Amino acid sequence: MKEMKQYVEGCDQCQRMKNRIEILAGNLRLNIVPKRQWQHTSVDLITKLSVSRGHDSVLIVCNSVG
Repeated sequence: MKEMKQYVEGCDQCQRMKNRIEILAGNLRLNIVPKRQWQHTSVDLITKLSVSRGHDSVLIVCNSVG
């Protein structure tokens, strides 16, 4: 079973064709343009990237300015 899981996780075609059990997040919407700085801030964390200088994640912080 462990070998099968490793095979499927490493197979590009398996990852593209597998059934997804999680609920889709829905359509993206544009952010409302704020009236002053730092009124609206969004944060995203991207993980499991190729390792570069010992790190495999990126933190993105966006400050919407009108």
